[in-house]
Amino acid sequence: MNQVHLLIPCTSRKIQDASLTMNIKEHISASLEETLHKWERSFSANKNRTKARDLYLGPGFTNLRSLADKHRLSLKILSAGFGLIDGETELPSYNATFAANENRVPTPKNRWWEAVNESALPSLSLQKTFSNNQSDYFIVVASNEYLQAIQSDLLETLKRFDGAPDQFAIISTSIPKPLNDYAKCFVQCSHDVLEHPNASNTGLTLTNRNIGAIASHLFLSKLDLTKPDFNDTICVLNKEFAQLTRKTRVERPKQTDEFVIEFIETQILIDGQQPLAIAKAHKRFREAGYACEDKRFSNLYKQVKSEKGLS
Repeated sequence: MNQVHLLIPCTSRKIQDASLTMNIKEHISASLEETLHKWERSFSANKNRTKARDLYLGPGFTNLRSLADKHRLSLKILSAGFGLIDGETELPSYNATFAANENRVPTPKNRWWEAVNESALPSLSLQKTFSNNQSDYFIVVASNEYLQAIQSDLLETLKRFDGAPDQFAIISTSIPKPLNDYAKCFVQCSHDVLEHPNASNTGLTLTNRNIGAIASHLFLSKLDLTKPDFNDTICVLNKEFAQLTRKTRVERPKQTDEFVIEFIETQILIDGQQPLAIAKAHKRFREAGYACEDKRFSNLYKQVKSEKGLS
């Protein structure tokens, strides 16, 4: 049986607070190299460590960790602070992120990623990881921020190894321009993924934050793990998503104020029933097949409620 690796982003939430020295902001210096050197020393000095797979909290991470366990996948973690980490590697709790806050790692992201993976920290680049496991398969779940960080490493992996494009599935909401030649490797996600008939079976709330995790479930549900065919599975799933896109983008006819008011009076503010919240009332209007801008509908809804003495 082929080994399949699931690569997922780390999270800011950890099982315990980080010590002061494990905040990257404490080590930011004039150069990337100096920052990394200080970060390495702090890591070496901190002996309070936990397996990476058990370090992170949050419903998205824990859900994907359970998915890896269910399918016996090798879990690996994309970490802003430590690069590509095996789930069994022990790390101290830390604060380092690609997001724009006080613990943001040095930029550009791809240079920091490359430097970390070549440092004394316990990480390997995608290239080295694939080189050591050339018969294996890799599912990469990456937000846009993480994809920006790893794209050079990923591109070199796909270019350097002949078989790699058939052994990578990249689940992301975008395809960076440098990776356009490898579009076949991408499970192309958008908000429409939440409309998939099996999305609600994943155990995740149907929000934009969980698009990648939900798509990972859908991908694995179609994949034969005993004989993986990433290209075919990606193609099938992308076609399903494309159908959802066409379905959810059906144009709704815009209506006059008079029509909207009549609908509110006859279909929503029904005598004897508790008035709906604005968001739910607007959803009912849209589900009936009509369109009205949020602010306009809100104003008309408040107007009718006022006239009926309901506000």
